[in-house]
Amino acid sequence: MFFTPAAELVEAKPVAARQPIFDSRQRVFAYELLFRSSFENSFDFSDGDQATSRVLDSVVSLGLDRLLGGRAAFINFTREALMEELATLLPAERLTIEVLETVEPDEEVVAACRRLKGLGYQLALDDITSLDEVHNPLLSLADIVKVDFSLASPRQKAEIPGQLRAQGIKAVAEKVEEREEFDRAVAWGYQYFQGFFFCSPQIIAARDIPAFKLNQLQLLKVLHNAELDYGEIEHVLSRDLSFSYRLLRYLNSALFGLRSEVRSIRHALSMLGEILIKRWVAMVVLAAIASDKPAELLRVALLRARFCELLSLPLVSREEQGDFFLLGLFSVIDACLNQPMELVAADLPLAPEVKAGLLGADNLHGRVFQCVSAFEQADWAAVTGLADSLKLPAEFVGESYRQSVEWVSEGLS
Repeated sequence: MFFTPAAELVEAKPVAARQPIFDSRQRVFAYELLFRSSFENSFDFSDGDQATSRVLDSVVSLGLDRLLGGRAAFINFTREALMEELATLLPAERLTIEVLETVEPDEEVVAACRRLKGLGYQLALDDITSLDEVHNPLLSLADIVKVDFSLASPRQKAEIPGQLRAQGIKAVAEKVEEREEFDRAVAWGYQYFQGFFFCSPQIIAARDIPAFKLNQLQLLKVLHNAELDYGEIEHVLSRDLSFSYRLLRYLNSALFGLRSEVRSIRHALSMLGEILIKRWVAMVVLAAIASDKPAELLRVALLRARFCELLSLPLVSREEQGDFFLLGLFSVIDACLNQPMELVAADLPLAPEVKAGLLGADNLHGRVFQCVSAFEQADWAAVTGLADSLKLPAEFVGESYRQSVEWVSEGLS
């Protein structure tokens, strides 16, 4: 049942999905922006030139800092986008131009790239598997080459960084999905890394989980009891000064949008209802558990949480929307604890349907989370099918993502 027509919730605006590109210390170096077309019942990517121009429109419309958090952008460019020098809409120090593998490097394209290089723009070649196969005059202009780890052989992956380094070109390992693969890429000499390896757990024995993480999970369970005792909550929270400090910082951030400053745990409890109390405790607990992980992991958790919640608005009642926030928030808990999701979910104080959704069930929660995951991976065909199955207008899905990025950006600024 739809509680609020999705079409009434948002005004359509340009939007681009973003994927982080890390350095070897797992700090975000840049974001690749991937276009999500304006559509009715399906995503249409037949016009690559229009896709590039709309990505640039998204960046200009939203603002560089809000969308990128002060980092640089990688954006795919077609032949026509290169010829029309659309890159000049953005400052050279913030943009790396990705030349798609489908672009024929003829004289006109090479000349356009040379002009853009002269203006200070960096040039990246996309989806390379072997330099032996790249009889490409653009290689001499390239600053960066992206190596497709899903297609290159182990030998190619190992040899390419050294070959590029000899030419003064940096290497990006893209489509890196597992931590072990990331470790190998670092050893081979890649400078940058793209993929969702940072959301993948490095499985360890349960006894090796740090005690403070287990304590935080125990705190989470205590504070998610069916019958909340506010006095007991204040007592539990006040015993951990660092936790209380982080809690107050979160409450006073833009993530919550409170009108007056929260000065104490008692004050916070008097201002917030049960749903928000559970939400902010969950957020602070996750932030504490993820404190030794890449900062991007927490950003992804918050973005997923808000995105799941917004997608749920036309699907469930107000009382149920908090479960979708927790669904997105705890989707990275396996990576935080380096344990399989099946094991971790069993011990979380979440509704059964939320746990099932985290484990890939084909229930409402599972399909919402699958839609969120497909969007962040730019799997537009999957997003289309899932949006249709949820009876959500695709424009609503895209706008919900845009609002989620903005919410996280403002909240963590």
